[in-house]
Amino acid sequence: MSLTIIILFVAVIALLSVAVIIFIAMFRSQRQKMLLTKPEPIGTETKNAKPKDDYYIQIAQIKRLLNQNPEAFDSREQLGDCYVAVGNNQSALKEYITVLDRQTNMTDGDKIRLMNKIAQAYIDVGNFTEAQKFCRLVRQIDPKDLQATTNLAVTLLKTGEVEKGLVILKKIQPLHPTDARIAKYMGIAHYLNKSYTSAVSCFTYSDKLRPLDGESLFYNGVSMLMSDSSQAVYYLEQAAKDPVYGAEAHYFLGKHYRGKNDYKQSNHHFAAAAADKNVKAPLYLDAYYTMGLNYAEMNDIANAVRCWQAVSAKKPDYQDVAQKLQVMGSRNSSDNMKIFIAGTPTQFADLCKRFAVFYAETDAAMFDSHFTVDQAYNGDAGYVITGQCRSDTGKESYIFLFVRETGTIGDVYVRSVHKQMKDSKIDKAVCVTCGTFSDVAKDFVSARMISLLDKDDTNAILQKI
Repeated sequence: MSLTIIILFVAVIALLSVAVIIFIAMFRSQRQKMLLTKPEPIGTETKNAKPKDDYYIQIAQIKRLLNQNPEAFDSREQLGDCYVAVGNNQSALKEYITVLDRQTNMTDGDKIRLMNKIAQAYIDVGNFTEAQKFCRLVRQIDPKDLQATTNLAVTLLKTGEVEKGLVILKKIQPLHPTDARIAKYMGIAHYLNKSYTSAVSCFTYSDKLRPLDGESLFYNGVSMLMSDSSQAVYYLEQAAKDPVYGAEAHYFLGKHYRGKNDYKQSNHHFAAAAADKNVKAPLYLDAYYTMGLNYAEMNDIANAVRCWQAVSAKKPDYQDVAQKLQVMGSRNSSDNMKIFIAGTPTQFADLCKRFAVFYAETDAAMFDSHFTVDQAYNGDAGYVITGQCRSDTGKESYIFLFVRETGTIGDVYVRSVHKQMKDSKIDKAVCVTCGTFSDVAKDFVSARMISLLDKDDTNAILQKI
């Protein structure tokens, strides 16, 4: 009897061991399958598209797998796909190129697939020369590869070889008449050639195949504007919502409404263009310059001068802005000083905001910097403004303290703004007064990122705003 019990006990233990082994194997298999699941590209029209958080989880999982096995090239390529899905094309390029350089047993199909991904990632980061190189490498293997051929045409358009790009697109379009991307880039090519009617036809056809993206909406809107189409405003207003083309769309809408003598609506769009974080310097300057012209047409000389001063602060020799300022004259500094000392709270707040914008944008090292106010409020020590000054290369945060005193300002004010600066991790602080600062206050800021503007400094800026 005891022998039977022992045999049964051993059998149960053996069965449990087998079950555990099978469970572990299934778990590992499922985990490996999850890691190697091909990510859905963001923006594809699929009901099963994953949110970005899922991609970040998958990135972390695949990186752990690659730490154990750096030569798992399929996983490394899929890591690159995940990076593309979250918009990190530089990291994707690193992984794709590592696979291309280190994997030795790739078929021609593998190379084509991978080099097409590399070319697309280079296009997405704006490196069209490198993208073109990989498109040509793919075409050396398969001259008819559609993705490489289309992307080659795109890189030619982007690098100014419009005719060469258009020739390629015209050759492949009859072979792929339902490809919306080909129709889109044919439209852009016609736009660049100033064949606006042909461009609109291409975009209209592309829109039937697939809804237009921000780039297509913008170029279609401008093409319609140039060909006097009544639908131009609709497409440009849609493009204005796009983070990449929004500034340019607002700029062209500003031009459109100026041409119709609707100066208020024109300035609305010019201001939106200038305030866009992606606005380029030439467009920013012309937006402010033309806003000044609009204000002058409305006999609002003060705002016209403010716009031209904003241009002059960035580029003093821009067009005839220096002559315009000389003729118009700047705003009366004594009026601004009166507002600073004894104006109403609303007048003072408005003056402080204009002062902060002018100072920060002038102080910033980059040419195309733009200051936006985050907070403005009455603090214990004075009127406080915080904001960000952004440029192509980054951003700096500012805190301004405006003290309405005509006497000597002690270090208590400076220490107050320094504490706020530290607590909020702000890069630069500026104390502004129509009085003077004590020696103790000056000593306190000597080794800190705090600027003190006394009555002379303040008055000099008040003359310019």
